[in-house]
Parts: sequence; C-alpha cells; structure tokens
Amino acid sequence: MLLHILTQRPGSTAYKDCLSAINEGDALLLIEDGVYAGNTEVLSMASNRIYALKPDSLARGLDEPVHGITWIDYTGFVELTLKYTKTVTWK
Repeated sequence: MLLHILTQRPGSTAYKDCLSAINEGDALLLIEDGVYAGNTEVLSMASNRIYALKPDSLARGLDEPVHGITWIDYTGFVELTLKYTKTVTWK
C-alpha cells in the first residue's frame, strides 16, 4: 500500500503519471496545486482513499471538500505517512 502525494494541477505530467501509477488499496493525498484535482477523474477511483490538505484547499479558494474527498490537517498528513509503508511524491 502506497501513499501518493500529488502536488501538481490536472493536465500536468506529474498528474497523469500519478493517476496511472495508483493501484487498488493505495491512497492519494492532494497538496499544493494538487488540490485542484479534486474535481477531476480522481473521484472515479472509488477503491482508493482520497485526501486533500485543508489549508492548501482553503488558500486556493476551495471552500469545502468535494464529495468523496476527505480534508485533513497537517496532523492528519503526518498520520497518513505513518500509516502507509511507502510514499511517492509527484512533483
């Protein structure tokens, strides 16, 4: 089980590579400009857990989480990195 951390917006190479690398049971954490991916095909990954960093979302004018995405704070971010055996950051 991997934690994929996406920092780039939809359409970027990192975004495309990240989505193609996610397997069942992995989790996706959207941070920085990656929070914009919350309105895209990431929501079709029903078998995966999807999170977005709340402070980054609010800073980019997103007022509430999209259905299917859980907002987390920095403590939650740390907890996710401890929960998953490996992390991959897509920049």
